[in-house]
Amino acid sequence: MHAAITREKQIKNRQRKWKIELIEAVNPEWRVLAEELGLPPPDG
Repeated sequence: MHAAITREKQIKNRQRKWKIELIEAVNPEWRVLAEELGLPPPDG
């Protein structure tokens, strides 16, 4: 749990461009991953 919190803080301190590049490296189609994890899709 501590590692996840530390990583979240690292990501929050980065600029938007870097965050988008991170997402596109893992999920270039911008698929909603919630359903793949067994969660309900987000509203919106």
